[in-house]
Amino acid sequence: MSAWGRVLDQQPPVETVAPGEFARFWELFEPSWTAAAGSPAFDPMTERAVIARAWHAWMEHTPLVLAPVCARQSFPVGSDLDPDWLAGWPAAVRISVAVNLLGLPAVTVPAGREGGLPQGVQIIGPRFREDLCLDAAAAIKERTPPLTPIDPRPHPRS
Repeated sequence: MSAWGRVLDQQPPVETVAPGEFARFWELFEPSWTAAAGSPAFDPMTERAVIARAWHAWMEHTPLVLAPVCARQSFPVGSDLDPDWLAGWPAAVRISVAVNLLGLPAVTVPAGREGGLPQGVQIIGPRFREDLCLDAAAAIKERTPPLTPIDPRPHPRS
């Protein structure tokens, strides 16, 4: 992290800032998160600017990108407490994280169901072109049947 970041050298114990269930989740997830972080960048803002410029140049020829919200299917209740499942989570949401860090407009729309679970896609546009994203989202929504809510009852683990 940059010397100018507001990151503590040492995090306070999670139990002091979050409820017990989150503490259990973080105990399982933190090693995967730390491993995915890699080495600190010398100057993260410069690195971000280089990546943003490359995206801008690419989007001059590709005005919209249709991408997954997550590189995994929706997950059943309780999956977020499985260490093996957690290990792949940072990589699974990398496109969503990159889009947000670059400040690109994006909108997520439902796209149907798979295995009884809702699926969605995100539409990513060039900076300051929210209008393109919203127009595309409206076109997809018009052609997608309405989704009913998922069953909130926990599903038995297989």
